[in-house]
Amino acid sequence: MIRVALASLLMCPACTSEQLKSTKTIAAYEVPLPTASDKQRFAALLSEKAKAFGFRGDSATVH
Repeated sequence: MIRVALASLLMCPACTSEQLKSTKTIAAYEVPLPTASDKQRFAALLSEKAKAFGFRGDSATVH
């Protein structure tokens, strides 16, 4: 049992994904939209425009 636990512990670093060189929030805005459909379309629009300029746009909903 101890061998299995030790082997699992030693393998954990191999299971992590590579981290980005720069993970920094540039700006965060709250945009209240009335419907889920509006939120989805707005997030898609932001992602499309960000990608066009070489950026990545992420969205999150906090309840």
